[in-house]
Amino acid sequence: MIHIAVYARQRRHLGRILLTFAVCLALSLGAPVSAVADDNTVPADPPLAVSPQSGVGNQWSRPYQWFRIPLNKGDSVSATLTVTSAGDSIYLRLYPPGTTDGRQSHVAEEANDRKGFDYTATRSGDYLFRVFTFSYGDSAYTFTFEVDPAPVKTALGLLSTPVAPSRMSRSLTYNVTGHLKPRHTAGSYPVRIYRWRKISATAWKPYGYINARAYDYSSYTKYVARIRLSTKGTWKLRAYAPEDTDHLAKWSGTRYVTVR
Repeated sequence: MIHIAVYARQRRHLGRILLTFAVCLALSLGAPVSAVADDNTVPADPPLAVSPQSGVGNQWSRPYQWFRIPLNKGDSVSATLTVTSAGDSIYLRLYPPGTTDGRQSHVAEEANDRKGFDYTATRSGDYLFRVFTFSYGDSAYTFTFEVDPAPVKTALGLLSTPVAPSRMSRSLTYNVTGHLKPRHTAGSYPVRIYRWRKISATAWKPYGYINARAYDYSSYTKYVARIRLSTKGTWKLRAYAPEDTDHLAKWSGTRYVTVR
């Protein structure tokens, strides 16, 4: 029992020595004994970012500063970061909507005082800028950004129902054609011809699609696909123009074909 009591007193004494040493070390480095609580989480209502956005950060009292920037899908944002006073290791990071903390794995883009970034939004919502620093002293910074709105896409003027023989032989290949407005680049493949075969009174089996080539025709485009339907029965064909940089996606009407 005597040995246990002596050992306990020695441990308490050692603990007081280590605590005193830690406090003295912190004071000698110019750091506060207790750092400001900051668990790296996104605040409930970060302020809206403006350009230019200036501030001062240091590792102890202002390590993380968050700003909100609303973007629509397809918007492009470019940003630069400038350090305007002594200090180092300042970063500007961009996070996507729904981010709850500043972990590296969540970062969409990053800038420092040597390089900026350009980013295109993959979805709409409130993105987040985050400025943070590893500097012990105050470091003044300014970041600027510019948003280039996504182009407004318009509906296609025309995607006609495919033209095909009403009866086809399963051993032959046929041209399936139609028209597309406005004009698309000749030689490109802006249209797909989707195929389904009837397998019951109410069910159709899909057979994927064939790309249709674009040709200049008057002031618009003629699309042409070479198609062979190798199984007897009733088939249906529909043209589809996927979304591109200028236009929204569009389906055509349906063409029914009997294959013998």
